[in-house]
Amino acid sequence: MCPVYDLHTHTTASDGQLSPEELVIQARACGIDVLAVTDHDTTSGIAQAVDEAQRQNIKLLPGIELSVSWRDKDFHIVGLDIDPDNKALKKSIQKTRVLREERAIEIGKRLGESGVANAYHEAREIAGDHTLTRSHFARVLIKQGFAKDTREVFRKYLIHNKPGFVKTKWIRMDDGIKLIKDSGGVTILAHPMRYHITASWLRRFLVAFKESGGNGIEVVTGSSTADEIRMAASHAERFKLMGSAGSDFHGFDDSWIKLGQLAGMPKSITPVWEHWSA
Repeated sequence: MCPVYDLHTHTTASDGQLSPEELVIQARACGIDVLAVTDHDTTSGIAQAVDEAQRQNIKLLPGIELSVSWRDKDFHIVGLDIDPDNKALKKSIQKTRVLREERAIEIGKRLGESGVANAYHEAREIAGDHTLTRSHFARVLIKQGFAKDTREVFRKYLIHNKPGFVKTKWIRMDDGIKLIKDSGGVTILAHPMRYHITASWLRRFLVAFKESGGNGIEVVTGSSTADEIRMAASHAERFKLMGSAGSDFHGFDDSWIKLGQLAGMPKSITPVWEHWSA
């Protein structure tokens, strides 16, 4: 049998609901053979995940999901099989942590002006000492009855031109790619169909991504439709990028995203895992 891969997951180190250990245990229960832990702009959960993966006899790829900016637009780049102790990467992570905290305070302020009480403090309580993300605010808004699920929260409050949106200037896309590659990792554009940009803008980005050393694109995600898989595959073929597969699992609240339950990679695409077996 072919190994089962899930190369995009989150833990409580960022905005996931399971601890690194719990995620690995759940992944093993779901039949996953190779798991990547890719928290938002942090590697703080990797050591625990690696230790648990050894106990569970599952292969663990250290990873990260970097927030980057390109031409005033925001994207996420997943780094796979990185060295989490790389000094330059750790220094960049610390800078982004400060940036995220500043953004979170401003999000809380703007949501407060829209009638959401104590949003920052409740989100910070959920996140604890870990990276504070918009998903933590989403849980606050759901708890307070402003939306029924995460998708509705983002649609009504946390995207561009909505009350809780705060524009943030992340690290440059090419700098993010260099950080990942210098730490020994492979660079993958995360969830390419979720950026709310036109097809022409996505193609422009992929040109720059490839020229900057980008390696692959998520062809299969936990929320991909058949049409989205076909479109992502066409981009992979056009720009000669490897294909990755990752659920983007955060927890059981996202009932439509299942850990490890992913569609097959189109046969025309070179899977990123061949990079490690070559």
